[in-house]
Amino acid sequence: MKNLTAMLILFSTLQSLAQENSKSVFIQTGVSTSTTANYSISGTDTALQSAFTLAPFVRIMHKSGLGLDYALNTLSSGGKQVVYMNTATAFYESYDRPVNLNFNYTHFFFSNNTHIPYTPISNELYAYVSYKKTWLAPVFIANAGFGQDENNITQGVFNLAAGVTHNFNFVSHSNNEIDIAPSIILNGGNNGYYSFLQSVHYITQNTGSKGFLKSVSKGHAHIRGRGSNGSGTTTTASAQSSASQFTLSNIELNLYSSFHFGSFELVPDGSIFIPVVANSAIAAYWQLKLAYTFTKK
Repeated sequence: MKNLTAMLILFSTLQSLAQENSKSVFIQTGVSTSTTANYSISGTDTALQSAFTLAPFVRIMHKSGLGLDYALNTLSSGGKQVVYMNTATAFYESYDRPVNLNFNYTHFFFSNNTHIPYTPISNELYAYVSYKKTWLAPVFIANAGFGQDENNITQGVFNLAAGVTHNFNFVSHSNNEIDIAPSIILNGGNNGYYSFLQSVHYITQNTGSKGFLKSVSKGHAHIRGRGSNGSGTTTTASAQSSASQFTLSNIELNLYSSFHFGSFELVPDGSIFIPVVANSAIAAYWQLKLAYTFTKK
């Protein structure tokens, strides 16, 4: 409740600033699509599979770099879209200086969707720093997640990443703009839990994520919330009881791009994760975002 109250206060502040000077604020809305690992339940059998997601969002940002966005995350299940999570993010961004900065805090509001793997991680702190004066811009990322498990015990994870990137920018005579930014990043962390953190997309989109889950044949079913699988036999899939030690996990080959056509923006983003630890498989991540900006800075 405290997190939600803080988000509402920030949103009200930004809304007031927008009313004072509309040129200082832009409002953007759109939708992003991706995939996530989810449970397929058939009788007593439970398996992880990939399912498409759609996330309508609204974003408001002040010229100072402060902003807020809210997304309604839905999952393709049984031929229809069902809500499995809402996310509210307060952020600060700056891309007009020699150092690119992105700091944000996100709270995950989970629904009782029994097809999403359970996670105690409901809060995220994220920091991105890149020095762009060199042709190969060094990148540093720090990411922490925390929350309470079903026994009200605080759990957490921590991730670090470092690498290089370069942004190719193209602007047409009609002011349409294209940005393409390939990067190579080394990721590491102590990810003992399934989570939706920005730095671990290779977990949420990988159907091999069962390494972060444990299953037993008896007990309450709380894949995401509580309930039975309809067969009279319950299955438990919960996060590991303790986080692992910090280890290097993978080398990420990322390609981020954005296409601006007037007020419209199309953002394809994709990564391949090559593991540096034994008994791990190559994973992939992709996301496609379409947005429309109502008010420009």
